[in-house]
Parts: sequence; structure tokens; C-alpha cells
Amino acid sequence: MEETPSQRHQGFHHVFRTLRPWIDDSLHTLCQRQYLLADSASICFTIVHRLLEAGEYTLANGARSESTFGILLQSMALRAMKDEIASHKAGLLPSEWDSFRFRLNARNREERGFILAALPPITRAQDAAATLEIPTPEWLALWEEVIDGIPATALPLEWQRYLESPPSTIHEKACDAPTIWIPSRSNEFEQRLGREFFKAAIWTAKQCESTIILNPPSWVGTPSPTDTSHSISSLLEWNGDGLQDAVLHAHASALLANPHEAMERPSALDLFKTSADLGFSRFLIEMMRATCLRETGDGAGAVLALRRATNHCQSKGNLSNVLATSAAFHILDHDIDGANALLQEALRLAPWSGVARSNLQIVRSILEHGPNLQSRGTNGQ
Repeated sequence: MEETPSQRHQGFHHVFRTLRPWIDDSLHTLCQRQYLLADSASICFTIVHRLLEAGEYTLANGARSESTFGILLQSMALRAMKDEIASHKAGLLPSEWDSFRFRLNARNREERGFILAALPPITRAQDAAATLEIPTPEWLALWEEVIDGIPATALPLEWQRYLESPPSTIHEKACDAPTIWIPSRSNEFEQRLGREFFKAAIWTAKQCESTIILNPPSWVGTPSPTDTSHSISSLLEWNGDGLQDAVLHAHASALLANPHEAMERPSALDLFKTSADLGFSRFLIEMMRATCLRETGDGAGAVLALRRATNHCQSKGNLSNVLATSAAFHILDHDIDGANALLQEALRLAPWSGVARSNLQIVRSILEHGPNLQSRGTNGQ
């Protein structure tokens, strides 16, 4: 007697519920051993369908023992993943996450394991108890091939957060000076005002940059004297305009009175000093001071500023920026080998460093085409 659609549906779900633990275990074993990313729900349904359609010989062989049944399930799962990729190549449009899965699964096993070993364990292909590998420049190059064209928002949230701030190795002798974090003791008003003076120093310095491109933090935004002057004015009004320091008061007055007149404003170095006096980030200030000093021809002063920045590093990423900026100075001094060595170490500390990667491109271009430096192009933090 032929089964009705309802009976077939009930039979399928009975088999599905019965076999799901074995399928899940086999899929986990396969993914972890082969470093494959799988859509477990879809593959589970596919396997059940294929088991129901399989011949008696296949089922009899697979049912001889639990281990052989597991091998049968893994074989079916692997076939289902290959069919996914084939459907993708045939023109069926997958989701962005599925596109990423297919691209990763298409790499060889060693590359798949290499990529996943540096990402937080959230899939069947990763060992939750394993220690994360430190990303390397080689890892970054491979990762960029796999992620090319796929938005970060398509990745799991844990990966998105991790990629924004990946771990870096500890390098005990990155610089001669010891790394000491010196916390700020200023109050909230001084911190906020120092931040605005820092921004004012940036847009003043960027008008003078020629051999080194300033790379301030992203929160600085597009330099705007009007916006910064307005922010300073609002802060002074909020605090009752109680500036006791004469130099600080003079600088604030100059910025408020002449936001667009470069000749009437304090210099970038003066503004950085004022920001430091208010207790703003000494690391950021010294890094920017180093670049400004180099622009004005004070190479020795720039090196000293980088050493002071080192004393205020709070992360390995900070150390990487110090090394990358120092490399920029070496490029300007035509010491390409020295710059290359510094940049290799900077990328080892922070593979995602935009400054280090940009300067490394300049080094590679010089090594390939000769020392015809552009007047602009070397990057400093």
C-alpha cells in the first residue's frame, strides 16, 4: 500500500529525530578534522533524505557497526558540501555567509586550518579548547583572499569583534626604553578640552604636512577648525570659562577668535603641548609631535618624541605604530633595509596596522623600482 504524503512526512521526521544525534556527531567530527564550515541544518535534512533513498546494500554496510555508520554519515555530509559548491558554481546565488563558507571550504585543508586557528572558536570546524594562534602577515594575506568582496557584517558577530582588535605577540625588546603606562590624573573637563586641543593641533599640522602623511585616530574625523572651535567654546561655557592658566587661555582665545586664520593660530606643536598639559593621551600626542618635528627638520627631536611615545604605550598595537612611524623616518633617510626590518616587526605585532602596511608598500616599491620617493606618501601615525 502506497504511503500518503502525510505518512511520508511523519516518517521523515521520525527518522530525522532518531538519527539527529549521530548525524550531529559525525558532522562535528568531519568539520573539525577537515576544517570545514557546514550548514548543519541543511546537511542534516539532506543526509536523512539520502538515507531514505539509499539502497539496502548501502544501509546494510553502514549499519554493521556504529563506527561504519559514522563513516557513512560523514561521506554523505562531505558529498552534500560538494553539492553546495557545485550549485553555487551553477549560478544559484548563495547568502554572503554561504559565499564565505564555500570560498573557505574550497581552499586546501592546511590553509583552512591555518585561517581558522586564528579566529575565535564558534563553528564545528574549530576546537573550543585550543589556544588562538597569533595572526601573522601570511595569515592576513590569505584571509584577504578569502574575505575579498564579502562584507564584515556577513561574518559571525564574535569574528567581527575579534577582527576589529585582534591579539598580537609580546615583543620584549621592541624598543630600548621600557614600556610604562602613565595614567592621566586630569578631571573630565580637562580631558575633554585636551581632546579638542588635540584635534585643533591635527588640523593645524595637516596644513603643513609634505613628506609624511599624518594618520590621526579615526575619531578625529575630517579636520575642521570651525567644529573644533565650537566644541571648545561649548566646553568653556559648560565649565564657566574658568581657565586659570594664562597660556591655555591665550591659545583658546586665539582659536575662538581666528578659527580659519593660520597665521593667528598657535602652532601645532604648541597645541599638542597644551593638550598634554590638560592630561590628554601622551602616546597620541608624542606620536603626532614626532611627525611634526620631522616635518620641520628636527630629526633628533622626532626620535626623542617616539621614545617618549614608547613610554606611554598601552598595547602592542601602540608599539607597532611607533615602529611603523620610525620606519617612515628611515624611508626618508633612504635607509630602506632598516625601514623594512622595522615594518616586518610592526606587522608581527599588529598584522592589521594600516600605517605599517602602507609604508611596507612604499618600501617594496622602492626595492622594485628604485629610490624615487614621492614628495608625499610616507605614513606616520
